[in-house]
Amino acid sequence: MYFSVCSFSPASGVRVKLPNGVMYGADVMATPVSHALGMQFRPALPSNRVMLFVYDKPAPRAYHMRNVRMPLEIITIDDSQRVSEFRWMEPDSGPFRFRAHLFAIEAPRGWIRLNHLKLGDRIDLG
Repeated sequence: MYFSVCSFSPASGVRVKLPNGVMYGADVMATPVSHALGMQFRPALPSNRVMLFVYDKPAPRAYHMRNVRMPLEIITIDDSQRVSEFRWMEPDSGPFRFRAHLFAIEAPRGWIRLNHLKLGDRIDLG
């Protein structure tokens, strides 16, 4: 299932629903500028929100933690909305390279364990 990049914006009310039924609001990064900026210079995310990166097609991508103030976890999601990879990242580290994916979630350290996520889990976006 593909999403139109135009339909995503921080104000669009996008929700991330996890296999355990928990839902999070998402700050959506859907442009090259927002992809590059990500969590830079932000002190934190509210506990009920994540950052959702949305791309127009699956491709291998790299992420960095330059100017990021807190440890993060990144979860990549393929075009069938399944978890394909995840990694823990420390401030001022990277780049971290990932296989092809269509979406990525950045969340505070501990989010994967808190939500019992594992590879192959389906995450509903919308």
